[in-house]
Amino acid sequence: MKKEKVEIIKRPAKRFNFNKTNPKKAAWSAVFESVVTIALGILLVIWPNTIVRVVAYLVGACLLVKGGYKIINYMLEKQQNAALNNELIVGIMTFIVGAVIFVMGDAILDVFRVIAGIWIIYEALIRMSNAMRIRTVNSTTWSAVLTMSIIMLLFGVFITFFDGAVVFLIGWLMIVVGLIGLTSDVIFMQNLNALVEKLKGNAK
Repeated sequence: MKKEKVEIIKRPAKRFNFNKTNPKKAAWSAVFESVVTIALGILLVIWPNTIVRVVAYLVGACLLVKGGYKIINYMLEKQQNAALNNELIVGIMTFIVGAVIFVMGDAILDVFRVIAGIWIIYEALIRMSNAMRIRTVNSTTWSAVLTMSIIMLLFGVFITFFDGAVVFLIGWLMIVVGLIGLTSDVIFMQNLNALVEKLKGNAK
């Protein structure tokens, strides 16, 4: 009976063991992403056409290698089953897409623009969520984070849907977005301990 009572007392205690590692890792991950955004923006401002071409060539080369590998693998196997036929089709299509991207490197700008815009929109939504979390601990800084995340969102929408956004402009916008994101990340980390304590209290 004594053992059962001890077990009953110990079980609820697991709920209070709130691990701060995950929130901290997520916060540092956001900081890293902001730094990467700034670095990529700087590269796009300094070497706008070069960076786009490099990205296009790297993606194209990877697809060429992958497609070529699948085609060669099919030829070596010499087994005409459905699975291998699918592999051959995938290999040919991958190879063709890689060749097109590799040859038409400059045309990849539109794709790059959309990807960069969607990435910024995603980062903005994450920081909006952080702003709402900061608000729960009665910190006045939540409105600043929300305002910065809205600016990030607007920049992301602009880059994604405005066809006239040149690489140089995208680079500057990414630098601004990265700096805004980094600032909001620092504010979030300053409120992280209070947030953790609140979540810990809610778990009781």
